[in-house]
Amino acid sequence: MNRLTLIACATLFAAACGSKSKPADTTGGGGDTGGGTAAPASWAEMNHEQKIDFMKTSVMPTMKAMFQEFAPDHYAEFGCDTCHGEGAADGSFEMPNPQLFPLTEAYFGAPPAEHQAVLQFMGEKVKPTMANLLGESEWSPENPEGFGCWSCHPAQ
Repeated sequence: MNRLTLIACATLFAAACGSKSKPADTTGGGGDTGGGTAAPASWAEMNHEQKIDFMKTSVMPTMKAMFQEFAPDHYAEFGCDTCHGEGAADGSFEMPNPQLFPLTEAYFGAPPAEHQAVLQFMGEKVKPTMANLLGESEWSPENPEGFGCWSCHPAQ
């Protein structure tokens, strides 16, 4: 994985810098903010096949379009492995993905200047769209169980 991919993946949900996600709210959360549709049931309630189908039909097209708009040349080849790494090939799809850039709370306090654009993209576009697609609330200081950075990235 090259440096831009690592940076992008590392900051996939950087502005949120949240914890692992909870089961999705099935009481009506999750409209459409990015071209896909919200999960028809709680993510936690879906079986493996349903999750794969949902990722292929809703998450992948939405995220691919967003990433390719953000960095068209870099993300010309966008697939399951962009976020899931080797887990896409072995079928585990483990998240948080141990191959993604590990995040620390200190990183968010003073991120490198060259990460600012991707941090903004991840925080303002990717994180809320992904949370919405999964029917989950976003991480915030007031909602520490919401979908955030550490839903995908390992903590260091």
